[in-house]
Amino acid sequence: MSIIIRRFNEQGVQAFESLLARFRELKAIVNSDLEGLLFNDLYTSQVPDTDQMDLPESNSKSEISTAIITALNLEGNVKLFYDQGLWTWLAALMLKRLVPPDKVNGELHFKESALYVLETSNWKRYYRHLVAFPCWIKCTLKESGKIFMRGDIHQRGEAVEQLAAVQDIQRNTSILDAATLLYFDDKSGKLRKGAASKDTGGTLRRFREVIKQFKVTYDLNAMTGQQIVDLLPGEFSKWRKRMKVDA
Repeated sequence: MSIIIRRFNEQGVQAFESLLARFRELKAIVNSDLEGLLFNDLYTSQVPDTDQMDLPESNSKSEISTAIITALNLEGNVKLFYDQGLWTWLAALMLKRLVPPDKVNGELHFKESALYVLETSNWKRYYRHLVAFPCWIKCTLKESGKIFMRGDIHQRGEAVEQLAAVQDIQRNTSILDAATLLYFDDKSGKLRKGAASKDTGGTLRRFREVIKQFKVTYDLNAMTGQQIVDLLPGEFSKWRKRMKVDA
């Protein structure tokens, strides 16, 4: 079904935040209340100069992001990335996808509001949004950001937690290319086993810390992903070997 994209006004954002607080207490979504807000002219308005959106049935982060980027023509409307009302409305529209039911008891466990209500004034909060950030990644970083795009739309993923939290890493395509070479298996579309481990040397956590040190000495922007991989110390050797095996 095609959807006309709307945005919340200031009162709409506040009304959605109130709904979230109520849903969090109920551990459930009241469909009539949510739908009554989504298309209410008192709280929303149509986003001009955009196409109708056809959301895929799949919950794939990549597929949903592609549909949104296309409908909004984001490459030509980059200012929309910081439209709080737009991204908060899109999160509200997809709230059931963003908060899947508990497999045991069917309850909904809502996380911090920043995952659903876009915070534009602080990049440390912006990147937490489950809809805006994947679209920014796919539109801006393209193939260099694919390590962030795995999984379903409600999943942030370990790569996001470890790498996107550092702005100089989050936006540096050379560093992300290096991380992708080391930890991402193109054949399976998943992180290599052990990449997210807390205990093993050369994992994502260690990569982040070593890159922070390298930035003091090296101009990583001028290097390729492979050059950064080659520069990494011995603890990353097994990951370099896995790169060659999986190639």
